[in-house]
Amino acid sequence: MPNFRIVCRGLNGHNVACFQDGFNSFKLNLSVRRQYTDIVWEKFVQNTASVVLKHTKMQVLYAPGIESLQVDTKNVTEKDHLVDKGQKVTITCSFDPGNPPDIFHLLRNGDQILSSSQTGQRRLDYSLVVDDCSEVWPMIRCQAEGSNLSRSVAILVRCSPRFLEAPDYANILDPQVTFSLRSHTTNISNCRVAKFTPRAGREKRVNCSISGSPPELLLTLPLHNQPWVEEGKWKLVIENELGTSETIITLSSSE
Repeated sequence: MPNFRIVCRGLNGHNVACFQDGFNSFKLNLSVRRQYTDIVWEKFVQNTASVVLKHTKMQVLYAPGIESLQVDTKNVTEKDHLVDKGQKVTITCSFDPGNPPDIFHLLRNGDQILSSSQTGQRRLDYSLVVDDCSEVWPMIRCQAEGSNLSRSVAILVRCSPRFLEAPDYANILDPQVTFSLRSHTTNISNCRVAKFTPRAGREKRVNCSISGSPPELLLTLPLHNQPWVEEGKWKLVIENELGTSETIITLSSSE
């Protein structure tokens, strides 16, 4: 071999570098691509047929990846997607399973498996309908089984606000009382209270504040130094563009 001029080149435009390593051996430098499956060493001598010197099977290892998450063919760019009650939506997760291939799942609310990938599959689809505003609204996540790789979207449903947790009692000496809500929007207006009596009391507009991100919100109702506050049973009414919701709370000065 020292008497020959050795030239290495890649076929089909591939960028290859090799150099002599000792008397009769060579090393190969190659930027591999995912689709590569074989390394073939061939000797080319002018005016003679090529000779295969070595043929090595190659397996390129790479991590899985999520290519897109879509709702009704539209890419998810926000953490949530707003739909109407009763509307059917289809969630699609496109992915590269990696090598060795990982299994992908579509999950609902963390642990309910809706769909799982099979060998060679690169996409998962699932359709759902939220018919009842009292349902737990779905959080759909696309996740690789063998890693923390995931993307998710919360499905928000246009509904009137709904009280999730409301205290039965509050002390009128407390600065405020807090309620848990579910709503597709933070635009909750027209907070009203009324004394709960056999004869419906007149509703009074009061200040309240909203914090958190849809769908789980907190409503804070100030009590300290509020002119309407007195002992007794009260109805609290809240409203968004689709309707109202109400709850009952008893205010007391006792510990």
